Amino acid sequence: GGAVWIDGVAQLGIEDAAALGVTPIQKALVVTVSSGLAYRSWNPAGEQALFVDDQERQGAAIRGTFSVELSKAFSRSHGEGVYVMFSVGKFLSNIVFLPPLQATK
Repeated sequence: GGAVWIDGVAQLGIEDAAALGVTPIQKALVVTVSSGLAYRSWNPAGEQALFVDDQERQGAAIRGTFSVELSKAFSRSHGEGVYVMFSVGKFLSNIVFLPPLQATK
């Protein structure tokens, strides 16, 4: 398998974003990848460029975009799928499911 990228947007209320104490808010992003009983969690901020202009204020909310490359965290198998969870501070995003690879004939 090659690189697996997921692009996303974190959005928080202004008070919740300020409580994180980091700018941009993507620096507080935590990625958790799990498959069966195996899992890995990490903060990708040191692995990617994050800029203040990747974040914008819209009304009472602050939004920040991110792109995370996942292949270092797991190797996709033909057996089980992989669940990917993103959180910013105490706030949890949707959980993304990557199905198992299809066997090629």
